Amino acid sequence: MQATCSATDAPVDTAGIVLGSVLATATFLLPLPQAVKLLRQRSSAGLSPYTLSLTVLFAGSQVGATVGLKWRQLEACAQGPACVADLLDLAQQAASWLTWLGTAIICVSLPPHRRARPVAATALSIACTAALVALSALASAHAPCQPLALTLAQALGWVAAVAAATQYGPQLYETWRHGSAGSLSYATYTLQTVGSAAIVFNNAVLNHDDWYACSG
Repeated sequence: MQATCSATDAPVDTAGIVLGSVLATATFLLPLPQAVKLLRQRSSAGLSPYTLSLTVLFAGSQVGATVGLKWRQLEACAQGPACVADLLDLAQQAASWLTWLGTAIICVSLPPHRRARPVAATALSIACTAALVALSALASAHAPCQPLALTLAQALGWVAAVAAATQYGPQLYETWRHGSAGSLSYATYTLQTVGSAAIVFNNAVLNHDDWYACSG
């Protein structure tokens, strides 16, 4: 699908605003049970740092794609707060990126994953996503909604799709290898499954965004 900038005059109804606000708040809080369990047990055994690295890549790539597709709405923020309703999905994606990033850091700061390879994977995912978001913002600031910015947004959407399709593979292997959930938080991943469905509905049905810009 060819990427296109989101229309600045696209209607966002009250239900979309309410749901988007709830999702942005819930997404920020979602990893907290996982982070609390890690800190309480002082161990990251059973939790895959590679799944968390892919989750950070997924969320960060979505932020970069949405920045490119909604640059006009971001520019409108200079004129007042009317842009907020159009950017709730971006707020949700940014909250997801930052909170999973923090959880990934906690994971590799605790044994048994406080080792060179998991730490390097986590650092790489953080550095890559930060660079991709910055690149998307720079390309959009230079030429908003032009081919370069839109192509980059589309590429980031595909990066997010690949990360989403593969992110739970390492965790499935880790759980199978240990034969138990270990430090894995059932609450976080159950809520994430339910929330993903709500986010897709909000972005694709209520906000009428492109499908590959939807987040999970």
